[in-house]
Amino acid sequence: MIDAGLPMVQCLQILGGQQENKKFAEAINGVLREVESGNSLAEGMAKYPKVFDNLYTNMVAAGEIGGILDTIFQRLSVYIEKSVKLRAAMKSAMVYPIAIIFIASAVITLILWKVVPAFTDLFNSMEAELPLPTRIVIGASEFV
Repeated sequence: MIDAGLPMVQCLQILGGQQENKKFAEAINGVLREVESGNSLAEGMAKYPKVFDNLYTNMVAAGEIGGILDTIFQRLSVYIEKSVKLRAAMKSAMVYPIAIIFIASAVITLILWKVVPAFTDLFNSMEAELPLPTRIVIGASEFV
């Protein structure tokens, strides 16, 4: 919208009216009030640090000073898109390891709960000194 020549106040009004996320709409309308009261866009964005982090605020301030706000917004949009794609890729990449850890934990718990007690009776009947790792496994089985 800025690239098309719309005034900043009108751009913020349109964005605030179209936004479905209520908290984000409140932040945009708050920035709109700040801009209408004479503050810069970056100063208005800085009032909402949970929505606009320092990177966005500082880049917008640089764009305002340099007169290239449209270019800065395009760069920020590319950055946000890449960031969202990276987060989605990380989430999908973590599904397999988490599933493996969950299944392995379930199998180990099942073995300690059902299998090891059968061997514990056998070892107790032999009345022999058991090695440390075996005693640890038997202790874990008793705990489970």
